[in-house]
Amino acid sequence: MASSESTSSKYGSSFCKVDGDEGEGGEDKIDYTKLLGKMLKKGTISFQDNFEEWVQCCIIIRERGITLAIPTKQESLQQKTTVSVVMEFSSPQDVGIVMLPDNARRSRESKLFPFAVQNKTPEAKRNTALRMRKDITGVLLQGMDRDQVILATSNGREMWEWASYIQWLGTTPKEEKIPLVPEPDCINMHNKHYEDSEVLQHVLLKVFTYRNLPQKPICFEDLARFNLEREYHVLRDAFLYYPDGFIIHDDSNDATIFEDSTVEPLIEDKILMNENCAQTFGLFAYIVLVGACVHVNEKCFELITSSNLYDISSQVTWKGNSILSMLCEGQYNSARKYMVQVLFRLGYPRLEEFSANHCDSSFSRLIAKPSSLYLGFAVPSGQPVHPDDQKLCQHLLGKGDGINENDKFSNQLIEASKRNATELESEHRQIITAIVIPKHVV
Repeated sequence: MASSESTSSKYGSSFCKVDGDEGEGGEDKIDYTKLLGKMLKKGTISFQDNFEEWVQCCIIIRERGITLAIPTKQESLQQKTTVSVVMEFSSPQDVGIVMLPDNARRSRESKLFPFAVQNKTPEAKRNTALRMRKDITGVLLQGMDRDQVILATSNGREMWEWASYIQWLGTTPKEEKIPLVPEPDCINMHNKHYEDSEVLQHVLLKVFTYRNLPQKPICFEDLARFNLEREYHVLRDAFLYYPDGFIIHDDSNDATIFEDSTVEPLIEDKILMNENCAQTFGLFAYIVLVGACVHVNEKCFELITSSNLYDISSQVTWKGNSILSMLCEGQYNSARKYMVQVLFRLGYPRLEEFSANHCDSSFSRLIAKPSSLYLGFAVPSGQPVHPDDQKLCQHLLGKGDGINENDKFSNQLIEASKRNATELESEHRQIITAIVIPKHVV
C-alpha cells in the first residue's frame, strides 16, 4: 500500500489557514466552539461513507473533538455545508488511531493512505454526554456521533500529519529522544520497533509533532556520515564498506572530515536538538525498515515507508547489507514479493551494480539459500525453493540482479567454444543468476 504515487485531486487532502473561528456554517444552529472548543485546524480530506465509497469532506479539528461536513451532490467543498459527523473527546487519551487499517483498503496496491479515528470513550458514557450537550446545542446530536471514522489522504506524509494532529488534539507531547537501536544483520536480532506495529505507530505519531521533523526524506550517505560523526555505531561497521574519499582523517588534530557532508551542526542551547536533528529521524526510519525487511513484517514495512522519512532511492553500491538484501535473506513469507515490488515502486535502484551482501552474492541466491550459503542457525539452507520465491528470483533478474556477471559468463562460454575447451569455471558463480548459452555455441 505504501505507494508514492499521487491519486487524482478528488482524493487529495489539504490544510487550510485558520483565520478566526468561522464555524462550520451551513444550516447548523450549533455553537461548536462551546461544544468542542476552539478551532485548531481545518481542511479537506477523504472520508469513507456508509457504502465504503470515498468522498471528499471538510474537516475541522477542535480542542475536544472533530467535525466532518460532507457536501451533497449539489454542493461543493468551497460552500459551507452542514456538519454530518461529530466526534467528541475529553482528552487525547480518548483518541484511538489505527494507521493503514486493512478493512479500509480494497487491495495492497490502493493509492490512498487511510487511517481510522476511534473514540475510546464507552458508548454509554457518550450517549449520556450527548443528552447533556442538548442544553448547549439546542438539538440532539444522536446520529451525528460516531465511534469510528475512516479518513484517507493521497500520500503517506499527509496521512501521518493529519493523524498526529488528531491524536494529540493540538497539544504537544513531551519530546523524547528518538530510539536508535543497532541495525539488524540477521533474523536473530529483534526489536519491538520493527516487529510490533502498535509500538512503531505510537512512536511515529509522536515523532510527527517534533520540531526538527525533516521536510524531505534523508538519504543514506547523510545517515552514514551522521552515524560516524556522532559515534552512534548503530550501522554495523562489519557490513558497511565506505568508499575511498568518503572519510578523510586530519592527523593534525586527530579529527575526522567528511567529504560533502550535509550533517547538521550541533546546537547546544536547544533541548534535545542535538539528539533529534533531521538525520536522527532518517536513521531511525532506515533501521526500522531494515528490521521490517529481515523479519518480512509487512505492517511495520508499510508504516515506516509511508512516513517518507528515509529516501529509499538513495541506496549506495558500496553498502554491504542493504534493505533489499535483508528482505531476501529472511525466511519465506507470502508478503515478500509484494514488499520487493513496493521498494522498486518507491525508487529503489536497479541491481546491475549491486551485490547482495558483504560476500558478493546475488539477491536471488539469498532467496534460494543453497546449501553452500550460511546465514545462521535460524535460517535453513539447501531446502526446496517456494514457487513464489522462484517467481521472485525471475523478477529480480528483470531488475538487473547478476546481469553483468551473466554476460561475462556467456562470453566465457563463447571463448571456451572457440578453444574447444571441455570445462570452464566462472569467477562469479555466487552472483550469476542465469546461464545464457548462445545458439552458435550449443
